[in-house]
Amino acid sequence: MALSGNFQFRPPNNADVLNSERPSNEEVEYVDADSKKIALANADSIIFDSIASKKAVKDVFTQSSSFLDQSLRMVDKMQEAIDKKTNQIKANNCLTMEGLEKEMKELSEVHRNVKLLGALLMLIGENHSFRQLSQSKY
Repeated sequence: MALSGNFQFRPPNNADVLNSERPSNEEVEYVDADSKKIALANADSIIFDSIASKKAVKDVFTQSSSFLDQSLRMVDKMQEAIDKKTNQIKANNCLTMEGLEKEMKELSEVHRNVKLLGALLMLIGENHSFRQLSQSKY
């Protein structure tokens, strides 16, 4: 099979090889086996630490979620007490105006206390979460 055209095979010239770009000794970094082992151990340590910190953060959020669920159940019980009191007031529609005002005042006070308790529980939950996060490694 003959080649046609102006194609000519030319072996590389020694001058071409010598003038080609090669990294200088400063650019080439030789890593011995011990350095590789140390680098891999450090990388493993970083990976395990990040996994542990992710688990710690997950645990904190799980605990906080559980705490907030308990708090919300308490608020629900208080809301049930408010509803029960409201139903008692409605059932006793023969109350005097003074008695009705007294019952409504007590009811509004309980309602206000429930709101304050809910806000307090939210703050406690957030504080608990931040405290747990600050105590974790990361």
